[in-house]
Amino acid sequence: MLAGRGCVFLSGAEGWTVGIDPGHSGGLAIVDPGGDLVFVRGWRKIGKRGYEAFEGVRGDALAPFSAPTLWAAMRTQHGPPGARYHVEKIRLEKRGGSIPRGIITLAENAGIAVGFAESRAWAAGERPGASTWRRDVLGIGGRTKAAAAEAAAVAAVLGVPRRGSRRVVDLGIGWPPDLITGHVAEAVCIALWGRGWRV
Repeated sequence: MLAGRGCVFLSGAEGWTVGIDPGHSGGLAIVDPGGDLVFVRGWRKIGKRGYEAFEGVRGDALAPFSAPTLWAAMRTQHGPPGARYHVEKIRLEKRGGSIPRGIITLAENAGIAVGFAESRAWAAGERPGASTWRRDVLGIGGRTKAAAAEAAAVAAVLGVPRRGSRRVVDLGIGWPPDLITGHVAEAVCIALWGRGWRV
């Protein structure tokens, strides 16, 4: 059971919550009504061949698989209809006169994630930006670099001090480290943010 200061369990379908980090390397996490992490899926793009993906159910790893599209990499039968989903919000802002291609791709992926979630009949929840959920769940600043934010998310999910800090944000997950990649950890944090977790 997850516990934390200011943790208010607000969610859909009797408390089920889904968090999605929509990147080419991304993750999906499902938390049940009791506050336990019950399912994770992680994926990464492998060139033009599609995606490599892995998943875990209640802490047990399942066989990795290949998927031709991001939709197929996300696809799961876990999480009941009505579960509240939270996909990281992507800000499209110009840098030097144009929007970087990587940000456009991330926004497209977020749209795919929303489409997938809607196809599962999950209920739309708030969409936090990275700086919002990182501040609220991990206690780190919005300008923290992506790699450092991923490391902080992994440390929090595993309940260990993050590098360069004595502070421990222990989200009480208790899963094996090999299932908790940076993007899966971020998806867990997004799901917990949706449940009202605040440090």
